[in-house]
Amino acid sequence: MNTNNENIFMVVQLKIKIFLLKILKSSLIKKGITFTLFAILNNALNFFLIFVLSIYLSKSDFGLLNLFNVLILIVSVLISLGTQSYFGIAFFQNKFENLLKFLNSILIITFLVSIAFLMLIVAAPGSLSNLLGLSTKYQLYVLILCLFQVFYTINLEVFRLEEKPISYGLLSFIWITLNFALTISLCIWIKNGWTGRVHAQLISALVMFIINIIILNNKKYVKFVKPQKKHFTQVLSFGLPLVPHNSTIWIRQGFDRYIINYFYGAVLVGTFSFAYNLSGIILMIGTAFNSTNSVYIYKKLTSKSGEVNALLFKQIYFMTLLFAIITICGYFFSYFFIILFIPKYLDSIQYLFPLFLAAFFQCIYYLFVNYLLFYKNTKTLMLITFSISILHFILSFFLTKYSILFTAYLSLISNFLICLSVIFFTNKTIKLINFKSIMRLPEYR
Repeated sequence: MNTNNENIFMVVQLKIKIFLLKILKSSLIKKGITFTLFAILNNALNFFLIFVLSIYLSKSDFGLLNLFNVLILIVSVLISLGTQSYFGIAFFQNKFENLLKFLNSILIITFLVSIAFLMLIVAAPGSLSNLLGLSTKYQLYVLILCLFQVFYTINLEVFRLEEKPISYGLLSFIWITLNFALTISLCIWIKNGWTGRVHAQLISALVMFIINIIILNNKKYVKFVKPQKKHFTQVLSFGLPLVPHNSTIWIRQGFDRYIINYFYGAVLVGTFSFAYNLSGIILMIGTAFNSTNSVYIYKKLTSKSGEVNALLFKQIYFMTLLFAIITICGYFFSYFFIILFIPKYLDSIQYLFPLFLAAFFQCIYYLFVNYLLFYKNTKTLMLITFSISILHFILSFFLTKYSILFTAYLSLISNFLICLSVIFFTNKTIKLINFKSIMRLPEYR
């Protein structure tokens, strides 16, 4: 009996080793690891910068800076009306000249929206200042920053689509490092307060704008090719539904913090946020992997190979197993890390399980959402994410007052429902999931 058990154990161990070796040999995984390493490095710098600013800035300065950053978040979602995302779809489906027409239509829309924002700022300076808590000057700074970021995002997208993770990572690292150095200089050494941080963002954005224009020009992307009406129609039809879709992250995550603060105060917001930040490590890995995986999916779907569905299903199968392993390891690491090293956050342990599981379903969502984007089914995606996010907000408002644990489980339920819905509609669009063979471990290529 013992011999049989040992043989079974050895067979299972051998299969696990083969599985891990195939995963590690995959070029897709190697590129995903590169994206992840740069993401970790950039996020570490951002986290340290926030920590330093929280020490050196007064509470009022820190509050004004947060208002400024919230306005950046809102304007960045609206400034291109979601059309930037179409560039990745058009990249593999069009010849270069036609791709430039789509790119120019995206930029024209962005400039027109920017002009509309500028007219609004100039026309109602007093009302907007009272509403936003920022003077007209800083509203203009936000507009300039968001406009510069469009070119930065396009350049990153080019590197991502060309599958150059090193170039992608270095470009993002240069901006983060420049921003970090200027912020430390202006806020702490020169003691300009929160305005020092704003000026650091402006200067670094201007420098990166020049760098991005040079790179894009060398790649022949800085060329005006007059777009036709159909190009504007396609990018707007694709992009507009993404505006409410992109706002759902703020609805589900941002409002939860405000609701917790309303019922319990800032201390418990910190406790919940600490657990959420730990689960964010899983999200960071999933997001970084998606940067290269989306390109892999678009290339395979564009090839229209007869075996592409089976190959993509194998990729989903293996990545689901890998994300499950990462999530389990991350959960237990965080659990014991809190107990051993940060016992003052013991109260946050109760939120780890639902939040890590929510992060897992978000990673699975990333495995499927690119198919809806490729087939331009953004309206369905908007209906899924926006409706579930509104339901999340309503339930959070009524249930959080009883326990913050309800809020954590709502994140899990919302992510699960979004993930399940996206899987369902993806499978209706392109038959990926073979339920008859789902229990068999396919060969990963």
